[in-house]
Amino acid sequence: MADDPLNNVPPEHVFHFRDGKQAHNLKDLRDAIIGMPDDEFAHHVDDTNNDFANWVEFVYKKPELAADLRAVTDPGKVIDVLDAELGKYTGEDVLDEAVEETSAPAAKQPHEDPAKLSDPPQTMVTHDNKVVYDVSTEAPHKFIIKEFFWGMLLGLLVGIILFAALLYFDAFPAGVC
Repeated sequence: MADDPLNNVPPEHVFHFRDGKQAHNLKDLRDAIIGMPDDEFAHHVDDTNNDFANWVEFVYKKPELAADLRAVTDPGKVIDVLDAELGKYTGEDVLDEAVEETSAPAAKQPHEDPAKLSDPPQTMVTHDNKVVYDVSTEAPHKFIIKEFFWGMLLGLLVGIILFAALLYFDAFPAGVC
């Protein structure tokens, strides 16, 4: 990963929030935390777990910044830590613009699909300081479909062989077959 926190991470490493927002880089993460409801923040950060620090450490490869993030559990202090890091790469005016952009909540478009407005499943979770992906939201892979097909075919073949064996040994009661 590049040293610049404004560089986007690969699509498979994007941080997903419960409300559907995504963070592609540290600035996106900071901007999302600014207007984040307390329950959402508490979902990601508590005394024993810090999803933001895990993402920074394991995806963005910044262990020092991750340690600084783990040391705080208040949204304002997390933003301060991210501001300090981003300040090394950008001017204060860029950060101030982000505050203005994210402070006003965006109105929902009337033509949006209601299914998209519901909470999407969280695809990235952390466990024991490892980033783990929930594959339930990914499309089925070809090998899974192939395994299913061969399993069904094998089951059908075993069923036919058992049926033929029962017929051969006249195991059915009279009048059934």
